[in-house]
Amino acid sequence: MSLTVSAWRLWVRSTTIAFTVIGGCVAVTAIIVQVSRQQGLDEIYALALATSMSGIGFALDDAARETVAASPTSLAHRRSIRVVISSVIIAAAWLVIAVTVTTTQGWRQFPLSDIAMEVAALGAIGLAVSSVVQRRTNGFGGPTAAMVVLIGPAFLSGVVFREVRVFPSLVPGRELRERWVWLGCAAVVLLAHSSRDPGASRKKRLEMLG
Repeated sequence: MSLTVSAWRLWVRSTTIAFTVIGGCVAVTAIIVQVSRQQGLDEIYALALATSMSGIGFALDDAARETVAASPTSLAHRRSIRVVISSVIIAAAWLVIAVTVTTTQGWRQFPLSDIAMEVAALGAIGLAVSSVVQRRTNGFGGPTAAMVVLIGPAFLSGVVFREVRVFPSLVPGRELRERWVWLGCAAVVLLAHSSRDPGASRKKRLEMLG
């Protein structure tokens, strides 16, 4: 069922996008500054990947969960719409980054397939972490946990332990890419499992016991 313009406006208003916008702006600014200095982009890509995806967990914030708990709209459906809205912001940020890098340094400095895969995997991981934590804590702390999980490894890789590279776009070779693909797939499965309606799960357990 297609959503009308007014319905999309309501969904946008109910989606927490401030952190996603801030993260995207930080990523774009960092890349632009690095390009203007005519310096390498290896370390700054790690920062851009982490900051641009750090707010994705907030897409699962469901301020209206108490109101719509009894509605026919499933939790997974509501979450998918909010994720789409946040993904548009992230895609816009990386489009600006792609144009900036390719027009100044060429396509060789922008490994499109690797970065696209990393963004998708990081998004899935952030959403999965946020979803699991929210489910375990009755809706609290998920986005913050996702932010820590996403920013932590990138910070360690790009700033503290610079000889360690966790992102495929920074390290040539197929093995690391495959690990990220499998990690992203596992996160998608975990996200789907943790996005089941709590009420429906309890009802099913009661029916089995009864």
